[in-house]
Amino acid sequence: MSAERLRQQYMVGDQVRMTVEIVHVMNLVCCYAVFRHETDDRVEIILSDDSPSDPKRTSGQEKRSVWYPSEMVDPKHMPGVYNLHRITLVTAAGKRIVLDAEEHLARYPERSMQVVEEPDTTPYFGAVQFGW
Repeated sequence: MSAERLRQQYMVGDQVRMTVEIVHVMNLVCCYAVFRHETDDRVEIILSDDSPSDPKRTSGQEKRSVWYPSEMVDPKHMPGVYNLHRITLVTAAGKRIVLDAEEHLARYPERSMQVVEEPDTTPYFGAVQFGW
């Protein structure tokens, strides 16, 4: 199956969501996932989450937490393919930890999404009822 067929597609008004599982020792307070437009790296979609699942202890000092960063596609997000560029984690002490996607996520081959233009089809009624 081609990467294009697997790639999630979104349009203006759609909520982009992803799941990120992190193994860590320090306490984390925020997770950002930054996607860059394939042909214009000045255009980014930044997903964020500042309320992770309760971290579960794995072994020793390590914890495992699950994050659900999200963002709504808006008109400034031009159509095209967006590739995951980095994930930034923020610790409780305010330290920023940047995980480059190429370096840290190489084992996950599908790290992109596509923003498509809003269709110009005319909506139609599925049903109309009066007096339920």
